[in-house]
Order: sequence, then structure tokens, then C-alpha cells
Amino acid sequence: MLGYDGQVAFRPVSGLSQGVRGAVGAMLAGESNPLMAAEGNGNVLYGYRGLRVTVIDLAGDSLSVEADRLLAYDAALQTSVEVIAQGGIKAMARGALTGQGVATTRVFGHGSVVVLSHWRVLPAAAQRRDGRGRPAGLRRPHRRPPGRPQGQGRVPRRRRARLGRGVPAPRLRPRHGLRAGVRAEVLNNREDPTMQTFNADTLPVDDNVNDYAFSVALQGEWFLSKGAMIAYYGDVGFEAVNTYASQASWVAARFSSPIYVQDWVIAHGHGKVVVGDRGYNINSFDLDDGNLTIKAGNLLGFDPALELKQSIVPGFVTLIGTGKFLASSNGPVIFTKPPFRADPEALLGWADCPSPSHHYDAHWMTQSFLAGVQGLLGRESGEERQYDFTGEGDILLQSSEVVREDPAVMRLVESQTSLLSTGQKGILGRQLVAQSQQQ
Repeated sequence: MLGYDGQVAFRPVSGLSQGVRGAVGAMLAGESNPLMAAEGNGNVLYGYRGLRVTVIDLAGDSLSVEADRLLAYDAALQTSVEVIAQGGIKAMARGALTGQGVATTRVFGHGSVVVLSHWRVLPAAAQRRDGRGRPAGLRRPHRRPPGRPQGQGRVPRRRRARLGRGVPAPRLRPRHGLRAGVRAEVLNNREDPTMQTFNADTLPVDDNVNDYAFSVALQGEWFLSKGAMIAYYGDVGFEAVNTYASQASWVAARFSSPIYVQDWVIAHGHGKVVVGDRGYNINSFDLDDGNLTIKAGNLLGFDPALELKQSIVPGFVTLIGTGKFLASSNGPVIFTKPPFRADPEALLGWADCPSPSHHYDAHWMTQSFLAGVQGLLGRESGEERQYDFTGEGDILLQSSEVVREDPAVMRLVESQTSLLSTGQKGILGRQLVAQSQQQ
């Protein structure tokens, strides 16, 4: 669950619809995954590790799917474990250990099923019922985030600064906005994308090379996160922010975050710098006389025309002014508007919004015995807490709950331990040891 709006509550579900016996059987068959039920009125965003989502409508028929590829389904549907091969107790035990047993999950009834895949679902081997090359009921997911009109690439707000988003470069658009992350020739021929060899002249100018790399046309200075540069052409140098600040006084005015300063460098000179982040999607944004708070671990670079400040929310930084910045995400970026509650792991940032507050789902805590025990131990299941946004502005989510480790969080926690007494430090130390042993 990435986030939701409206009046929605979540509760844990014990397993498949065959009771305790079925849940144990599913575990032995390698087809047991934690489930939760969403109840109420509102829109809920689901995603997992940036994988592709396909919606399949069942009209009294059944669908067999691996449990780890089953993202969500209507509560009216029934589920069971279906044996697909022979193997006896030995094969069942192997399935419990590896998740690759002799069974699969069967979903049947009337309703919608959401499945995951690394690429588009190919129904060629399935029975075709509608005469159009796909099984009846198979359809693509709704791509437009809730509350955003179709085709609207930039959201105007009266008397408010704006965060731009757009489409890839050779298409007609002003030079602003979120790039879709692939070049035009690939977008126009997604079925057979061709490999292209780039040089200093053919690399894009301030645009995506592909989903996972961005080319910065450097003419002066740029702030870059350490490790973000993967290649460059031209006369380009890289220096730590503290070192460069001794030569250029403007740096201190543009980078105001002592916690994060050691994680950044300044690229200077003339050439093209290619930026990437562990195969994550790379997105470019233009901030237009506004402010945006973003997760520090996902911010890869920004124009010196922007000013960076340390946010009051731990793990986040704020960009102010007009200019371009780059951010990585595990999967495509989703834009939503308040009121909205976002999963902390899925949240990338927010623009022109008041800082969020914490919302704890008491219903989830009281319905889940495991969540209650984890709460007593200082641990969280990941579903009982969300960031609650109100007011106006834009909220940015990644389509996954995969979080990049932020090395500055340790420094931030260490800086706060001076406020603790000797006894409190001892208690904290014992709790951290206990938590590390439980994980």
C-alpha cells in the first residue's frame, strides 16, 4: 500500500479462504503471503518494487497465479491452493523453504484481480475469448492518478509556485517538467526498442538517456550526490562541497545542511555528465519559484540556482527557488493531492504543502496481534503509520516501498543523543541491541 485518501481502514487477513488448514497448506506449498483488507470509501494506491501492474476481471471463471505475483483482489473473490504437479511431502517441504513448490494460488468468482510482472503480460498462450488477441477481462491498469485530469501535464495553482512535469525531449513541450524517462524513439516503438551508442555529441542535452540515466549538459557548476555520476565527457572536475566552498562563497548560501554536506560534491567545468542510481528510474523536475521537500536519499542533483535547506522532517531536505533537480525512484513517480495519507517508505516528497503529521491506524493495531507485539518491542509492520497531508500542493510517491539507505540518518540520530541522560542512553542501547537480534 503506497497511500490513500478518504475514509479507509486496514486490517490483517489470516490467509487464504480455507481457514487454518488452508493457511498451513499454503505455507507448505510455498503460496503463503501476508494479506491485509482495505475497507471504507476512498482511493487506495498499490504498488510493489516498481513492477508492472495488470488488472484481470473474472466473471465466474478462475485464474491461477503465483502468490508473490498477486498484488490485490476483490474481497468477493475466493482463493485456494491448487496442486499443479506431483512430489509428495518432499516437494511440499521444498516449497516451504524456497517458495517454489508444486502448487499455485487459484482465484475464482466475480471481481478484479491485480497481478505483477516485470514486463507486460503476454496472453498468447491463453484461450482467446474476445477475438482481439487477449483473454476476456484482461485490461491495462488505470494510469492516471486520482484527482488529476487526463492529459494535464502541469497543475496550475492561483498565486502559487508550481512544480513542472512534462514528456521526453524530442516531443513538443516547453523545457520544464517531469521527463517520462525514455527517449522518443523508444516510446514510439516500445515493442522493439533499439540499442543506441552515444558519444559527446549525441548524448541528450539535459534529458533522459533512458529510464535509468540522465545526461546533464554542464556549463558551470552543478550539485551532485556522491556516487550519482556514472560517466562524463569534457573538461569536468568534481570537488567536495566543503572544499569548493573555500573558493566560491556562494556555495555556503546555496547548500545549508551540515548533516548532508559530506554526501555531496560540485561538478564544475564544461561537458556532459551522465547520472544514475542503482538502476532506479531517474526523473527531472523544474521548480518554478516554489519549494519542494524531498527524501534526501533520492535527491541526486540540482541546479545551483536552487537553494537547499535541511528539513524539519528527519531524512528530508527542502529545495527553494527556480531551477532543475534530479531525483531517483523505484518505479514511476505518482502525483497526488491532499487530503492524502502516504506510506512513509513510498513517499518521495511534497511541493507547496504544509509539513505532514503522523497518522497511526488504531484499527490495524488492535486487529493485528503481531502488530501489537511489534509495537511493544518498538518495531513496526509498515502499515500502521502514514504521513497525513492536508491543505494544497502536490505529493510525490514512488510506485514501491523500497527505501534507499540514507547514511546521514545515523549522523542525525547521533547528534540528538547529547540530549539524553546517561540512564536514557543505556536504555536506548539495550533496546537497539534487542531490535537488531530480532531482525
